[in-house]
Amino acid sequence: MKSIEITKPLPLREQVYEAILSQLRGGRYAPGERVTEERIAGDLGVSRTPVREAMGQLNRHGLLLSRKSGGYMVPSPTIKEMEEIICVRRLVEPHAVALAAQEYDDEHIKCIDKAIVQEVQSLNVVAPDAFAIGNLNFRSALFDQISNSYLISIVAQFYSHLEFIRILTLNNLDVRKNVVIKQKSIRDAIAAHDASQAYKLWEGYLDFAQEALIAGMKEHQK
Repeated sequence: MKSIEITKPLPLREQVYEAILSQLRGGRYAPGERVTEERIAGDLGVSRTPVREAMGQLNRHGLLLSRKSGGYMVPSPTIKEMEEIICVRRLVEPHAVALAAQEYDDEHIKCIDKAIVQEVQSLNVVAPDAFAIGNLNFRSALFDQISNSYLISIVAQFYSHLEFIRILTLNNLDVRKNVVIKQKSIRDAIAAHDASQAYKLWEGYLDFAQEALIAGMKEHQK
């Protein structure tokens, strides 16, 4: 007899967390903007308690910054800070992608493909939320199953930085299209177990991410 899977509803705090994260990805709150419990609670139609818990969690993840005068603000790093973070990513991520090319089998490639399909399905949708989720799933499919657990942990530290990039860049439909093109090339190199090519393609992917981010930051500052 087929087993029945029972799924429990998410606690309200987690639902609020996901709702705020979706709003951040969708650009509802701009970098540098102040965000309060009252405002979020009013937007979502919930009490302030789960909002407070969710915002504290977002703060711990670096996705919101606490303010001495109260409330939180959306991080607004400088271009120099973003360039420095991508510089560190260049030291780490190409090695992880090369390792994936050495280790991944057809099942891993299917997971990568599934994430790319998610992106393609929302490629021309005005709101970037769905594409951002596909983009996050692509990264998870790419990095989370490599054999080096320490490398996985280091790569995961860029989570908040990547959310900031998504907020500023994925509203641009041309950026989305280029992201998918580059990801498919990386997928092909991994499927062919060509570690050297995968390494080089990821370096190019990071170059593109930096260019798109700086353009987005300059546009935001106007």
